[in-house]
Amino acid sequence: MGETFTTHCPPLPNCRWIAGRFAEPLSPAAFGQLLDVLFGDWRLSGLWGKSTRLGPTKAHVYGVDTRSWQPCMLELTGTGYLAGVSEGDPEEIARAVEEAARSVASGAARLEGER
Repeated sequence: MGETFTTHCPPLPNCRWIAGRFAEPLSPAAFGQLLDVLFGDWRLSGLWGKSTRLGPTKAHVYGVDTRSWQPCMLELTGTGYLAGVSEGDPEEIARAVEEAARSVASGAARLEGER
C-alpha cells in the first residue's frame, strides 16, 4: 500500500500535524534536489534546518519555520511528507514543501491530516 511514516522524532509540545503525498514518487536525484530547494536558502522556502538522511529518499528535519519562528519537524520521503509545528500554522510548511516538490518534479496533492 506504499510507504508509511514512522516518526521517531521527539514530539513537539502541542504539536499540530499535516501530511501530504506527492502525485508521483520522487527519484533519489529529485529527492536530493527537494532537500536542496527547501533548506539551501531559508529566505526562499521559509524553513531553516538540517536534514538527516535516513536513506536515498527519506530524511528527518528538525528546524524552524521562519515565518512564525517556531520549531518544526518534517519527515520527508520519496512519496510524501509529515510536518509538525508546535505553534503557528502547519499549512505554511505544507505549502513550502509542495512548492519545492513542484519545482523539482510533477507536483503534490495534499492528504488530510490533523489540524
